[in-house]
Amino acid sequence: LTSAGRRPGDAASGAGFWLAFGVSALNPATTPFLLALLPQFVVPGRPAALQLATFGVAFLGLATAIDLAVALLAARLRAVASAGPSPLARRLTGLLLLGAGLLLALARTGTAG
Repeated sequence: LTSAGRRPGDAASGAGFWLAFGVSALNPATTPFLLALLPQFVVPGRPAALQLATFGVAFLGLATAIDLAVALLAARLRAVASAGPSPLARRLTGLLLLGAGLLLALARTGTAG
């Protein structure tokens, strides 16, 4: 809504990355989640701080890998989505909408009058 008239490639190359990083880092749900989840895996008798740091780094690595995979998939699907629907997809969608409208028109309300 705030970028009307601008194309996706107009922003500086790193601006999107830092915006996403800031949103993820400041997510208020992440901290309570990690504080509730990670201590369950700490082995008593061993340094807790080292274990929690290891778990945190592993979580960060996995989250980064998953986010990267989703971003790469989205980049590949962007070309498909920007091409617009095919004529066959338009016809099938139209038929589905007509069928749904017909079913809705013929449906009874189920209330006794």
